Amino acid sequence: MRKLKHLIWIIPFLAVLILVTVQILKQEQSVTGPLCFDVRSGRNVKRITCWTDQNTSYVFLPSYADVKDVTPVFKNQTITIEGKEISQFLKDTEIQYGLPYAMESEDPELGTKICFEKSDQVASVYIDTASRSMDAVNESETHDYKEQAIVSVFTEDGTLNYHSRGKDYIKGHGNWSWEQDKKSYKLTLDKTWDLLGMGNNKEYILVSNVMDPSFLRNYLIYAFADQIGSYEGFSPDCRYADVYFNGEYDGLYLLVEKIEATKHQLPLNSDSYLLEMNLDSHASEEDEPFYLSDGVCAEIKYPKVLSAQRRTEIENQFCSLLDGLEAGNTNVLDQIDLDSWTERYLIDEVFLNYDGGVGSQYFFYDAEKGRFFAGPCWDFDNTLGIGGQNNTNCILVSQEYYNDYIRKPLFYNLMKQSAFSDNVMALYQNTFLPKLNELIQNGIAAEDQKISAARQMNAVRWKAGFDDSDTEKMKQFLQERIAFLNSLWVDHEDYCVITLKGPMYHYYYIQKDTECGQLPIPEQYGVMGSYNWLIEDTGEVFHYDSVITEDLSLVPEY
Repeated sequence: MRKLKHLIWIIPFLAVLILVTVQILKQEQSVTGPLCFDVRSGRNVKRITCWTDQNTSYVFLPSYADVKDVTPVFKNQTITIEGKEISQFLKDTEIQYGLPYAMESEDPELGTKICFEKSDQVASVYIDTASRSMDAVNESETHDYKEQAIVSVFTEDGTLNYHSRGKDYIKGHGNWSWEQDKKSYKLTLDKTWDLLGMGNNKEYILVSNVMDPSFLRNYLIYAFADQIGSYEGFSPDCRYADVYFNGEYDGLYLLVEKIEATKHQLPLNSDSYLLEMNLDSHASEEDEPFYLSDGVCAEIKYPKVLSAQRRTEIENQFCSLLDGLEAGNTNVLDQIDLDSWTERYLIDEVFLNYDGGVGSQYFFYDAEKGRFFAGPCWDFDNTLGIGGQNNTNCILVSQEYYNDYIRKPLFYNLMKQSAFSDNVMALYQNTFLPKLNELIQNGIAAEDQKISAARQMNAVRWKAGFDDSDTEKMKQFLQERIAFLNSLWVDHEDYCVITLKGPMYHYYYIQKDTECGQLPIPEQYGVMGSYNWLIEDTGEVFHYDSVITEDLSLVPEY
């Protein structure tokens, strides 16, 4: 009788569980457009929808799937391709990817052509939201809104790597990039998981790479930092992935570990802490930032729960470190891990990160070791000629000013310390240079080839902003950058600095006792209608054929 009572209780519970599971699967696999395709990989099936643009329906296939692995799904209409019923056409035809085929249907939304595109050598991430839409997430300007989702991750060969129980969450991520059509997102899993071999984590960032025409900058610099980093976790792990939201292809992304103090990534004890330094315009008031200099603040990312007293202690300790550097106290270097700070500086300087020393800069205090460490590394979209700085002949990160209103004294003061600057030049010559040469000779081309098909598919979806030729431009930029740094740090040639004080400051290094040569006019830096630079100290018009014998600051002529 007792067993029977247990069965009476268990049977309804199992019925409800089965019903919920069926409903989730129905939601996940429901037809979401006039024409969909079921993509098979072993026993796993994912449904993708056509994306229509300019009278053409596009079918974006993941790396692991061929046209022979898909089944068309549609309702209440007849669809033909090149005069054949769609299923028969797919069975009989050797499809050429990227070639549009004539299509007829009863639904004008589908257009009159269909084109199959195929990715290669990258993973696939399917995110099915509870609302079957990304609208609420995308409309949340402050990233406050998060939506429950079912997440499935496949390796490039179609092996199911992760499938959730529908308790994962997605929300927006980013500042400037969030204003773009293709956005970045934060993905929170229901439980820690070794996603695509990146170790056990719960939180990941889907980086859109919307600023990077080649899609290579973040990946290559993370991989480079991982090679040279002096501690485990100096660089986050990452993987390329094609992302599908509710069955619709949204493009190629970089799936990156979120910077966190975790057992897998940064195993810090409760007396330690992790900080993020950023422009104050990018800080969230909810994180209670504290100011470091004009326009620059820091947020405490770990521990996540703090008493007011502990928060004050952390703020005071880090600000005391910066004050000591400002005062030129040499004993301050005893408080930092010299190698990690040197590595972090060089990563930004060598790859010419326009936000280096001011934006997306992480630091942590390891209480067991009693020292401040620089890193982990983060956010390299704005590098190697992209963004505000496209002049290879400059030292950018250790300059004191970002613009008239933002001062970034951290590495500026560190480079005044001979122990730090000597370590910079030694590490550059002995460690960075050999690996930079390897990157130029083999690394860039190899990674470029690997993602070329996935990048092309993304370019079809997003049309603008992505350029295959950028890889060669980036490679040439890096070669010129290394040539300049070699002349400065290895050959010790003498340079003068010309500072262009536009809306953002730009720095040009000119060999001493040589003619300046052409500089960008003020209008190219956003000062409309201004074509001349004036010498700030005298107010005289600056002439480009001037022989440079000393540092100069130039301001626009209004």
